[in-house]
Amino acid sequence: MKKSWYLMLLMAGILCSGCLSMTGGTARTVEPGESSSAVGTSLVINPNGGVYPAPQYIHRWGQSERVDLGIRIIGLGVLMEPRLQLLRSEDEDWGLDVLTGLKAGALVDAVFGDDFFAPIPVFFLEVPLVIGWNFSWGQIFGVGKGTVRRTPLPIDIGTVWTASGGLGFAVDVTDTVQIIPDILVSITNPEDYFPQFEEPFALQAGLALVFTR
Repeated sequence: MKKSWYLMLLMAGILCSGCLSMTGGTARTVEPGESSSAVGTSLVINPNGGVYPAPQYIHRWGQSERVDLGIRIIGLGVLMEPRLQLLRSEDEDWGLDVLTGLKAGALVDAVFGDDFFAPIPVFFLEVPLVIGWNFSWGQIFGVGKGTVRRTPLPIDIGTVWTASGGLGFAVDVTDTVQIIPDILVSITNPEDYFPQFEEPFALQAGLALVFTR
C-alpha cells in the first residue's frame, strides 16, 4: 500500500511539475481573427541528473495586429498569457519581430524533502521578452525572462526568483502547422525545495506542435 501511495505521488509530480520553457510560442502574435493551438512538453534537466517532464497545452486568440490572448494548461495548472507585439515585420518571410507579455496564474508543483514527496500550490508570474527573425521556412527566436513563484501553503517555501534565457526555432511544416523545438537555461536561488531547483542552474528543453486556423 505504501509503495502504491509513493508511486501515485511520483506520477503526480511528473504530470504537475511547474517547469516552463518557451514551448508553443514565437516572437509573433497570432493574426487578428485567427487562433492557434499548441501541444508539447518541456523537460527540465538538472546538473545532478534529474529529468522532469511537463506536458502543456496552449491556445491563443488574435485580438489585433499587435495583441493576442492565451491560456496555458500545464499539469494541474492554468496560466493566462496576454502578449503585446512591440515590433512587427510587415513581411512574415523576412524581418524582425519583438514581443513581450505576461504569464500569470496558479499551478501545482512537486516538493521533495528528506522523507516526503508532496504536490503543493504555486502562484506563478513571468515576464518574457522574445526577439525573432523571420525566414521563408519559419523563425529563429531568442527569449529572456524573469519568473517569480510563491508557495504559501501547505509548506511555506517563500518566494523563488528565476532568470532565464534561451533559443527556439519555429519550422513551418505546412501553411497551418509548425514544429517548435526550444532550449532554455535558468538561474535561480538554490535555497528552496523544488526538485528542478536543487541546483542553481537548470537546462530546459521543449518541443511543441502548433496548429493555426
